[in-house]
Amino acid sequence: MADRHSSETEKLEDILQVALDNGMDRAKIIPSSLIVIEKRAQLKCLIPRCTSYGKSHTCPPNMPDTAEVREFVGDYRSAIFMQVDGSLEADGTSDLLRRDYNWCYKSVYKLHEALHNCEVRAFDLGYNLAAGMGGGDCRWCEILAGGIEAYGDNALLHANAGGCQCASDDPCIQEYRARPALEAMSINVLATAKNAGLPFFFSGKEEDRITWNAVLLVD
Repeated sequence: MADRHSSETEKLEDILQVALDNGMDRAKIIPSSLIVIEKRAQLKCLIPRCTSYGKSHTCPPNMPDTAEVREFVGDYRSAIFMQVDGSLEADGTSDLLRRDYNWCYKSVYKLHEALHNCEVRAFDLGYNLAAGMGGGDCRWCEILAGGIEAYGDNALLHANAGGCQCASDDPCIQEYRARPALEAMSINVLATAKNAGLPFFFSGKEEDRITWNAVLLVD
């Protein structure tokens, strides 16, 4: 049993290193029991109403309910909790984007790319049921379109557009990469970060920093 535990620890540390190699500021192996699941977390998709609500394949109401999330998260033993800090230095800003967290989308792209690569690595290591959830609504459509730089003077429109670029009844164009937001899955991100012993910064509250979080469930 000791050898098996050592092997699993090495595998998890391998995945953790992928997160760090992909630009994450922090990554930590945690027991899945530290993930806080509660119905009111999903309420943040509605109040204030997210621009992706009802318009994205990976946002409510297209997500499992809180009881379902609690059940399947309980089937996992471990998770990789990863964070990247959006900042004015890392992301830049403009008057068009100086609202809420809209100035830090570059960091969102980085987070979702890292999450995808970690999930791929987990699968390669034998964790065929590994499942990732990211920070904020899925942005792969925008990444394919060239990211925020491609919008030029329409950057504010881009920041508030939300939802998938495909029609609501069309299949997702990146179904193997698209991941739901943590809050869309009824996960209290702040409470989970606190349980994990990791920091959490809100936009405009801590010297223009915001923390984007992701979780990779690993069994």
